[in-house]
Amino acid sequence: MATTVNVEIYGPFADIACTRQAKVELDETTVKGLLKVMEKQWGPSFIQAITDESGGEFNLSVLVLVNHHPVYHLQGLQTELKNGDTVVFIPPAAGGSENILSLDGSCLKCHSEDVGTIDSSGSDSIEPVTSTFWPSR
Repeated sequence: MATTVNVEIYGPFADIACTRQAKVELDETTVKGLLKVMEKQWGPSFIQAITDESGGEFNLSVLVLVNHHPVYHLQGLQTELKNGDTVVFIPPAAGGSENILSLDGSCLKCHSEDVGTIDSSGSDSIEPVTSTFWPSR
């Protein structure tokens, strides 16, 4: 008997797959087996969007959950799937607002290359600091 899993797809991934939810029957009951079926049903574009260049691992910016648990904390592509499991594909989230609120609720404008630091002395001021503290890959 084939295993059936529930698949939920969000953001632009759903546009690529042309669906937001699906029930998928599997013969190979791993996440890798699910990807094989999804590629047959929805074509290679979906798989290319969620995996790295080699296609052998998930893109690090894609969140893949099996029953609310990240596959990175399970067995990755070898994670076993059982009948009724839910697998969710979430794209990276980015963005936000250029508006920064001070502690008194007033809106301050900050350039995207600036990082605001809040004075820990309890004053309501934000001092812009230009920094490149984000790690590079």
